[in-house]
Amino acid sequence: MEPDVTVRDLMTREYVGVSESDPVSGVADLLLDEDARAAVVLRGSEPVGMLTMADALGHLTGDGEPDGPVSDAMSGTTPSVAAGGGFVDAANKLAEAGTECLMVTDGDELLGVVSERDVVGAAASLSTRPAHEGGRDREVEVAGVTADVGDAAGAETEYSTQSVCEICGSLTPDLQNFNGQLICSDCREV
Repeated sequence: MEPDVTVRDLMTREYVGVSESDPVSGVADLLLDEDARAAVVLRGSEPVGMLTMADALGHLTGDGEPDGPVSDAMSGTTPSVAAGGGFVDAANKLAEAGTECLMVTDGDELLGVVSERDVVGAAASLSTRPAHEGGRDREVEVAGVTADVGDAAGAETEYSTQSVCEICGSLTPDLQNFNGQLICSDCREV
């Protein structure tokens, strides 16, 4: 049974939008200032691509000119997902595309972006819901992996308030975002 969380529920409506002619170094600074992982590249009001931090870093550390245009460094094809789709659709599309963000659309209209963080947050919130709803255990499939959420009695799992550190892999309740990664207090001290 697919969860009832839609892409519209978890997307970010405020996103960084830039022009194809903006300098890559300026957009990289803007992404850092806004704590964003990517900028939607717009031609007027039409999205034509996305510039991720990885794209900008590759451009700036490679042969690209710091003041060169975003169009030289952006990903020209950016996957999108429908706002009314389930969060599992977004997770699967992120995994298939190998990207950090998707544009969220309603027809031809760009509504916002959904990132890996948004999807992980939605999945984590499901672990705090009762697993037994409407007489059926709830199973969630993300990127081809099916997992039960909770147990058949409807009790929460004992780790429902804990997550895994992206550096050391330890299970902990006190993760913090550091340079785009969720890490534990031990890894923050290193």
